Amino acid sequence: MMMKPKQLATLLLLQASALSNALVEPNAEKIGTVAEREFVDPAVSAVSSPVSIAMASLPALMGVANMDVPQVDNPFGPSGTSINDGLGLGSASQSGKKISVDARSGIPAFVDLVKPIMPGDGVGNSLTWSVGALHLHDDDPHGPPQTHKEIQDIALVAVENWFHENDGYLGIDSRSQLFQQGRTRMAVHGSTGEMVQLSAQRTFKGLAVKGSRATATIKKGNLINIGLEQWGEIDEDFDVEPSITADEAIEAVADHAGREVIEGKLDCKSELVILSMVKGLQDATTTTTTSTKIPKVKNDFFSKLRGQLPARVGSDAEDEAETEDEAFGSENNKQDSSAVNEYYDYMLVWKVCPVFVGQQQEMMEAYVNAHTSQVYSFVDTVDYFNNARGSVYPTSNDGEGADGSLQADWPMPYMYVGSQTTTTGGNYEGPGSMTATYRGPYVDMVDNCGTDSLTQSGGINWGGSGGTDCTTPGFGGAGNTHSSRSGFYELNKIMEIARSRLPNNSWLQGRLRSNMNINNSCNAYWNGSINFYREGNGCGNTGEIAAIFDHEWGHGMDRYDVTSGIADPSGEGIADLYSALRLNDSCIGRGFYLSRKCSGCISCTGVRDIDYMKKSGSPFTHSNAKSSCGSSVHCIGVVYSEAVWDLYKRHLQSPPYNYDDNTAMEIVTRMTYIGAGNVANWFSLNGTPGSSGCFSNSGYHAYLAADDDDGNLNNGTPHMNAIFTAFNEHQIACPTSYDVKDSGCPNNPNSPPIVIQVISSDAQVTLTWASVNNAVKYEVLRTEGVHQCAQGKVLLGEVSASDQLTWTDTGLQNGREYYYIIVPKGQSDSCYGPSSSCIAAIPSEGPYLMSCPNDSVVFNLKYTTSPNTRQCTIEASSGWSGTVNFACSTSGTFSGVSCTVPSSIYLSGNSALVDLTIAAGTSATEGDGTVTLTATGGGYSTIFSTDVLAGNYGIAQMASYSNGSPMCATYGASCDSGTLLDGRGTRGPEENQPNTRDGVDCDGDSGTYHSDESLDRLVVRSLNGDDMIEGTTVEIEATVWAWSTGSSDTLDLYYSNSNDMSNPNWQHIVSKTPSGGGQQIITAQYQLPEGLNHVIRGNFRYSGSRSYCSRGSWDDADDLAFVVRPLALDTDSPTGSPTASPSESRVPSSEPSLHPSLTPSTSPSRQRSALPSTKPSSEPSLTPSISPSKKPSLKPSTEPSLNPSLNPSMKPSSSPSSSPTLPTSRPSVSPSTSPSQSVEPSFEPSDSPSSSPSTMPSLLPSSTPSLAPSLQPSANPTFWPSYLPSLRPSESPTSSKNPTRVPTTSPTKNPTSFPTTAPTRFPTNSPTKSPVQSCALKNEPCVKKDDCCKRKCDKKKKICKK
Repeated sequence: MMMKPKQLATLLLLQASALSNALVEPNAEKIGTVAEREFVDPAVSAVSSPVSIAMASLPALMGVANMDVPQVDNPFGPSGTSINDGLGLGSASQSGKKISVDARSGIPAFVDLVKPIMPGDGVGNSLTWSVGALHLHDDDPHGPPQTHKEIQDIALVAVENWFHENDGYLGIDSRSQLFQQGRTRMAVHGSTGEMVQLSAQRTFKGLAVKGSRATATIKKGNLINIGLEQWGEIDEDFDVEPSITADEAIEAVADHAGREVIEGKLDCKSELVILSMVKGLQDATTTTTTSTKIPKVKNDFFSKLRGQLPARVGSDAEDEAETEDEAFGSENNKQDSSAVNEYYDYMLVWKVCPVFVGQQQEMMEAYVNAHTSQVYSFVDTVDYFNNARGSVYPTSNDGEGADGSLQADWPMPYMYVGSQTTTTGGNYEGPGSMTATYRGPYVDMVDNCGTDSLTQSGGINWGGSGGTDCTTPGFGGAGNTHSSRSGFYELNKIMEIARSRLPNNSWLQGRLRSNMNINNSCNAYWNGSINFYREGNGCGNTGEIAAIFDHEWGHGMDRYDVTSGIADPSGEGIADLYSALRLNDSCIGRGFYLSRKCSGCISCTGVRDIDYMKKSGSPFTHSNAKSSCGSSVHCIGVVYSEAVWDLYKRHLQSPPYNYDDNTAMEIVTRMTYIGAGNVANWFSLNGTPGSSGCFSNSGYHAYLAADDDDGNLNNGTPHMNAIFTAFNEHQIACPTSYDVKDSGCPNNPNSPPIVIQVISSDAQVTLTWASVNNAVKYEVLRTEGVHQCAQGKVLLGEVSASDQLTWTDTGLQNGREYYYIIVPKGQSDSCYGPSSSCIAAIPSEGPYLMSCPNDSVVFNLKYTTSPNTRQCTIEASSGWSGTVNFACSTSGTFSGVSCTVPSSIYLSGNSALVDLTIAAGTSATEGDGTVTLTATGGGYSTIFSTDVLAGNYGIAQMASYSNGSPMCATYGASCDSGTLLDGRGTRGPEENQPNTRDGVDCDGDSGTYHSDESLDRLVVRSLNGDDMIEGTTVEIEATVWAWSTGSSDTLDLYYSNSNDMSNPNWQHIVSKTPSGGGQQIITAQYQLPEGLNHVIRGNFRYSGSRSYCSRGSWDDADDLAFVVRPLALDTDSPTGSPTASPSESRVPSSEPSLHPSLTPSTSPSRQRSALPSTKPSSEPSLTPSISPSKKPSLKPSTEPSLNPSLNPSMKPSSSPSSSPTLPTSRPSVSPSTSPSQSVEPSFEPSDSPSSSPSTMPSLLPSSTPSLAPSLQPSANPTFWPSYLPSLRPSESPTSSKNPTRVPTTSPTKNPTSFPTTAPTRFPTNSPTKSPVQSCALKNEPCVKKDDCCKRKCDKKKKICKK
């Protein structure tokens, strides 16, 4: 029987509806909770399961003989360009295999390509960087990109323009529905940027279309695939104006839940979105007369294709439409269109997250029709686990073996100790008494048993004890529990591994909150933080089990990867994989059950085992999931977690590969961290078992893309057979995507490296190895603990085969055994040779220990400089006697800097002091570099290095808390709040909140730390690097954390022209919207008024109106006070030495700076060198190295104090990614109504001072400047694509693109009225352009009518009336 296209679509929907029509029944644990009435409308749940078919399969399914792809012209491309050439599909006979069509819309769901779009080594790629005048870096304007940020910017333009050129082929409108500012997420992988992933949110009239996106993958410069997910036609007259408000939507949810909401409290910001649904699903289960309406694009290739197909199901041949218009429901065929049943339907909805009376850990999210108040879904978004040094449980607390028993004296990595941060080995500098808590730059432990704090001399040792739950060693506070110690260690270790694999992921640079010992049992969950329960009811304490830490952290990694959301049909599988690959254990949560094994498990006492050989002996397949899992996401996730585990443990370690366990683990770990990043749906749950991976960015396709070595998936990948077999055994591969074959990696290294020397010294290990034939580079990996090399490893970095084959790993714990492997790589990151054997090394102090002050040395060449002498201590170990010889050397970009040191000393079981003197001569020049001190003796050698900076600049000042806010009491080149403002109110929490000079609390308390808004840092600095002087122009740099895309947030900047710091008189400077979500830097300039005492304020708000204290629920207002140098002070003859940092030492912030900085920092991100001539770096090195390791060739940007004793060490970097991973679940506020865009003048001073008088700023909105490098077109399109003429400008959207009515104010926590604006003036003596407004607007304070722009001043109220 001939099957027609609409019959096919109906069949597919029938299949989909079989599972989706049943509402999800709440499990027993939810009865009595606010989540007991959670549900998802079947039309919504069905849409998340892709239904696509390969074009090569269409003829047989439709009963036609063949379906050749016509060579139609590209209406947007060069004349005569065929669809095959335009899309890079090759010959027409093979094109059908390279395209999968969405059965619900007819739009291409997945296109496989081999299309060079940027220079690279991919197959057929002849583009070069030498043509095109890229202007990516100053020293070589025609060279290749130098950083991941530059690669990302270029790739974005290339992909965007490819889509624009091929809209007609794809049947979409990418110009208006893709690549909106802040809506595209990207990831760049490999030291050279070999692979780029892109995920672009679809929008319609400015609103996000939930679940609908475009994806793209670039490998070695070639576009190898694109995907369009949940993409159907949205009518142009689709109404985006809501008929109900967000509050009315919340009322509808409350009615559905049958519970009372807590007014004004929300778990997310209400947001208008367009919800994708499957229309006609119920009809499709009972009738076969459904037809599909197809988007119509003139000369569209797919319209041509559809023109060959029958029009409607159930009609006889003579009744079939004879024209394309008749077949697909044109506007001239009204009688046909009336019968059309669109499979994709779209609804305008409110996304709301109310908080109910009696709500506990649940976080409820609902989608409500914005016209009818119908509730489409109501679900709990919490992901439940379900069911220094101290003593740590390595894997479990079950007492089974060394990894199940308490291990003493394990390092506490990345922990704040005093003003310092420990290294990966728990090391920190400094004698005397120090205080530590279970808090650091990456992890914050909050123990429900009580607080933790430990003050000790000579090191911090948290100890250990017996017992569980709230048992402590008797010191360190009630929060010094097994859970806090074990969790702090394990979470920092898996995050260290992840940062080494994904160095540009911004979420991994932030701090994760972990709540321990919650007074409940048998569970753990993720809800933005991670949460663990105590022992009870037959379950162990989940906060004492490493796999459960790693699993819950894995939900966060899934949430904040390229796709920005928990994957379908289950996010549990990827969370299990992150845990299993870290611990090399398929038993997820060993010790969860105290007296039994998991269901069907042979030996696992965790919640499940993802190795089928340790259960039934047969793979758990897609068919098994459909028949036995129901709605259990934990059960569904096992399908693909088993597949990946099989790939690692069986297929890669079997012929023809025969990899050892370490190499196989590295291959799969790399595939998982990279491939999983752009997976929104691992397999189609409602699809056909055996081919449910046949859609864009399925798990199967994502792993193939990660494995590709040459930018062409059609010729196979190095491990394609293994990947296909693993996924196919679980029925989630795609047999029709490609001819399955292994290929690539020619002349690959085939022998393991031999490590020829291991040198263990104080807190470090140096490895040297012999070269391997055909190796292009080598990866160095490290792990530690009782499992030796048999667990997940930190990727320390790469060494080129042309360099010296040695690596020094620093920051280690003396006396602890570390384990290393060296992996040779071929011509691609996917080309693996066998790894070296596992190498063990134990750092030790040697016969003597040398310690020196580690702060940087700064010579200000503007003044007469004195030599810097620091005393190093040389202490004999265990009574050792002998001679120690010394030598010092300098290296760097400066000249005239020298060092001296005694030639030798003799130790006789004692200690001695050695003076290292560093001096800058009168002829010294600006630059930066290093002074290295080497000590040798007794067959042992150790070195000490310190950074040296020489330049003409003022002194940077670090603020300390004083009189209500951070303050710099001594003038200098800059004043920096450091970490004193980090967080918002109780979210963080913010230290010394509210941090306002007048003591008024303007901070809201809604939302989550570093997911919702906060103003984290303020810096004010001179423009020339000299001291700030009254009357001159300075720059403000604000570090904010923006929600979602940042488009709904605004930073209002103010300064006070009052010399009284305690009574500021606020003058508005400018209001600006962040350029993206996550951590963002916002800068502005203003002229310092007369006087020495100054205060600036940042008011970071969600929506609302301009104000210096908006008091919204998500708003944060903070002050920074500082003093400046008098104008009359003679800079050439200073009256005294420049003042060092304030005596109350604070840990400097690790946020990036755009200015010369003199405080030690490990974050080179977006931070200039202290030297004006040095080019600022836009991001860290491309080589991923997170742990302290091989000394970099360039020093980090630093801001050292001139007084070493007052200069604190810097925390590890938390520099932002240009593609932050953030929620997108709050209202979209049109930038056209933002004060920074229209109401407020947009005014940016010129880069250089202007000699002309101040000018009134333009009232027209200005375009946001693009951060991307400029690109110029090549004269030769053979070498440079025609669609790379320039980087896409970041244009300010207009109101016509987003007419949606969205509330412009946020709920306030204090009903007290507060002024929203303040009078502003241009300084009359301004020598440069100023962004300050020249007159007061409506409701701003005034004294006389001339103060107001409209010359209408209410003298009683003292505010402007117009």
